[in-house]
Amino acid sequence: MKIKLILTLICTLIIQLFIAQTEVKKPEEAFGLYFGAFLKNDEGTQKALNDYMRPTVEGQDMYNFHNDLKDQMKENIVKSYVSMLSKATAQANKAEIEAFFDMLVANFKNAKYKIKSVNIVDNEYQEGEKIAELVYDVTFKVPEKSVQEELKDASFINKPLKGLKPEELRKMLTVTLQNLKNTSKEITTEQTFSLYTLKQDNKVFYYNGNPSEIVTNLTDFYFDNDKF
Repeated sequence: MKIKLILTLICTLIIQLFIAQTEVKKPEEAFGLYFGAFLKNDEGTQKALNDYMRPTVEGQDMYNFHNDLKDQMKENIVKSYVSMLSKATAQANKAEIEAFFDMLVANFKNAKYKIKSVNIVDNEYQEGEKIAELVYDVTFKVPEKSVQEELKDASFINKPLKGLKPEELRKMLTVTLQNLKNTSKEITTEQTFSLYTLKQDNKVFYYNGNPSEIVTNLTDFYFDNDKF
């Protein structure tokens, strides 16, 4: 009986070891790649994510990040903002406007996350597959005061953008940039994210077909709660 019990325990351990070995990354680790690749836009993490998923797509990249378009996207955002200003004000503050958007994006990408729970459930649409449902907090550092609060006594603070003089916008941007450099307040939001299992050569991978939702779900929160 003792031998049978020992053999049963050994078999159980072997099975558990096999299961552990087939999971290439834990859901938490896979999520870290998605967060770094999409929200932080880190090229090293983007490569690591594609390397991780490569066996599931016949050696190809699963995600195309179009990093070559980042400068074009920034240029389009700046143009959109500049269009709301007078030509003279925009030209006089070109460097400050670009610095503002650079710092705004950098602050957004500097978000921190903390996983609160991971729940593995059956995938009702794919027999034998699982879904890892993650709940996590994301924290941003933001300025304590907005530019409106900092310059509440300035005569121009409530002017429409089109009516701002060059020196007025420069003052607003200078204060905003200084505030972004000294962010001290933290704002936190709870988010969810699902990772689906893919099996390849007896290995389990976790993937998401729409990972950009990490960014889109956080954009509104960040811009609604940040003070510029």
